[in-house]
Amino acid sequence: MDNPALEEFVEEVEEIIEDLEEGVLLLEEQPKKRSLIDRIFRDMHTIKGGAGMVMETELAEYAHHFENLLDKARNGEIVCTPEMASLLLRSIDGFRSFLDKIREGGDVDQQLINETLEQLREFEKNAGKTATKPAAKKSVEKTKGTDVSQNESTPDEKIKPEQSSAPEEKKIESDKSEEQEEVQWDDEDEGEETAYLLHLKFDSEMLRKGSDPILLIKDLTELGDLAMIPHLGRLPDLKNLDPEEIHLWWSAKLVTTHPAEEIENILIFFQDDKNEVNFEAAESPPGDPGLASFGIYGDQESEEQSKEQEQSKVDESEVETKSEPEPEAEAAATDDQEAKVGEDSKNEITQEPDSPEEQQKTVSAPEIQKTSPPKADAKKDTGIKTTQSIRVTIDKLDNLQNLVGETVINQARLHRLSDKIMEIDVNLGEMLSQFVEDNEKSVQELQDQILQVRMIPVGSILNNMKRTVRDYATRSKKKIRLEIEGGDTELDKTVTEQLQGPLVHLVRNSMDHGIEDSETREKQGKDPTGTISLKASQQEGYVIVEIEDDGKGIDSKVIFDSAVRKGFINDTDELTEDDIYKLLYMPGFTTTTEVTDVSGRGVGMDTVKRDIEALLGTIEISSELSKGTSTKLKLPLTLAIIEGMMIDVGHQVFTIPLLSVNESLRPVPKQIKKIKNKGELVEI
Repeated sequence: MDNPALEEFVEEVEEIIEDLEEGVLLLEEQPKKRSLIDRIFRDMHTIKGGAGMVMETELAEYAHHFENLLDKARNGEIVCTPEMASLLLRSIDGFRSFLDKIREGGDVDQQLINETLEQLREFEKNAGKTATKPAAKKSVEKTKGTDVSQNESTPDEKIKPEQSSAPEEKKIESDKSEEQEEVQWDDEDEGEETAYLLHLKFDSEMLRKGSDPILLIKDLTELGDLAMIPHLGRLPDLKNLDPEEIHLWWSAKLVTTHPAEEIENILIFFQDDKNEVNFEAAESPPGDPGLASFGIYGDQESEEQSKEQEQSKVDESEVETKSEPEPEAEAAATDDQEAKVGEDSKNEITQEPDSPEEQQKTVSAPEIQKTSPPKADAKKDTGIKTTQSIRVTIDKLDNLQNLVGETVINQARLHRLSDKIMEIDVNLGEMLSQFVEDNEKSVQELQDQILQVRMIPVGSILNNMKRTVRDYATRSKKKIRLEIEGGDTELDKTVTEQLQGPLVHLVRNSMDHGIEDSETREKQGKDPTGTISLKASQQEGYVIVEIEDDGKGIDSKVIFDSAVRKGFINDTDELTEDDIYKLLYMPGFTTTTEVTDVSGRGVGMDTVKRDIEALLGTIEISSELSKGTSTKLKLPLTLAIIEGMMIDVGHQVFTIPLLSVNESLRPVPKQIKKIKNKGELVEI
């Protein structure tokens, strides 16, 4: 894949898919939580928008189908059910297939895509028969973003009843609400409004590259109330105006109950070295979505605006008599303006007057003085924060790590050199020794920092197990609960990625061999729902990952007898319980007589052990019959640094990994033996 834009898109979508999958699993547990539906909708919409930007039209169309499904769920037209959750999880498999196609250049799994879309059509057909409508009170609440439907009344319709169809619509809505159950969201009143200031300055060539800032603005309006002000500093004369270039840039204020992460998800596809797109939390009260509290009018330094300001300096009495309209006319003018905005833009963006004269019609002079600080203060209050993170490929980190490793080796050589110079010249040796000591601190800090950069939370793979457990429980009809602790424990990215396979197998073992069915558990006095716990913690330079279950445990006698039958051991061998558990790592060993789609072929635990040892880790099993089993993985924080021993061979210096050193010694002269005066051996 030679296209940098595609590479970045794939990386972004991979992260979004993880969040999407987690959101769907949570929605299955809390189907009436509106914020979860909004979160999943946002992820789907982001994938669709990003796919369109990189010209992956099939992927964009695929995402669009499920975006429509979620939009209906948001509006109460479709009820969230376990079947819908299964469908959304199936759609995620389709997204992964598209990403595989982009990465590897092959074909998408068309059978999977077609089956998923067919399931979607069938679900919508059946769900439409039992659809519900959202609460009717929404029709009289303040609308946000593009949530306003095409047939809702506009402000001018409110002051002209004879031209409005609102009464009829209200009657129809009331009739429907009598027949259909009203959707009550559990988190309808959750969350406080927060105001954010946005800085939207795009590359002038953006339109020619296939992107459109209107798409971003539409996405932002779906999050809440968006007020914008254009900056005209880049606007050329009419004769030099190019309709295919972007000459404006915008400052905006967004008032929303959505978290900042959702805003970041929208902006992230427009953040590069050509676009200045970022945001920060505003200090002004969130209840005032207007631009008067921006304090950014002072940033408009265009000549046209300066002239308008000079022309506005007229006699005070003249302003009072000519610019103050009657209250009724003022209200009508305001409503007319809002209606015009609604007609011109479906984004429902609140627009402020372009000139100071028009501004005086809607905002009183004292209010302007109160909310609009001087230019210097405005810049201070609305300072835009730059993006605090960048995306770097692992190859670049590996190269940087190699250079740091060379620096560490050179530092060790300097130590040796300073010792030798000390024998020749004490003063020079002390100076060099002091330099080496000071430099060592910097080298150590550099090494620590590059290791920290490679660390990611292990929760990224622990959370992936939720889908594995959910799918297995659905197929097997077992009731299984997954608990995760220590997801913020950090581990080297390389180690984390290679841990995925062993972790999946161990969790499947717990589900298939450990957790009993509900009926059996009830007979034993256990909770009908089995529990699998994933715990991560850091101990003395290692990360410990434990997989525990409260299932039936491991019967060591069954393992011993099975090993004897298969010829792994003799029935006369005396083994401790730990030795018996180690038999589970033998290739081809299994105690299961029935082969399933999860286990039974004896090709699992030996692979797990081999993979963990490849990560320089260890695996340990403990179990108690009828109580459960625990598997503990001990892994190094990173593979980027391996301790070594430096040795002199002739005039050369070599470093041997300590893992390869079983024993080291300093021989005394009497231990050194000569062989025919040609060589020396050490007698041990």
